[in-house]
Amino acid sequence: MPIRRTDEQRLFNGLVGGNIRYLREYQDMTRNELAKKVGYSWKTMGKIEDGETSCHLYNLTLCAKVLGVELNDLGSLDIWEKY
Repeated sequence: MPIRRTDEQRLFNGLVGGNIRYLREYQDMTRNELAKKVGYSWKTMGKIEDGETSCHLYNLTLCAKVLGVELNDLGSLDIWEKY
């Protein structure tokens, strides 16, 4: 039986994905460039940024490193104020 995502999971995925997109665009990085650096296709990176799917912790850590932020920044509600 497949695991169903809760509303909280969807909201969190959307928050993290939106923060990844914001930071990527802030640094003038393309989706494809970020995807290659963390081991995803650009299509999967798009789904992550759109909040349609979650990202493995290892790849989230790589995203944070590539984007030059702390891991907890990716789940921050006030990312816009920090960067």
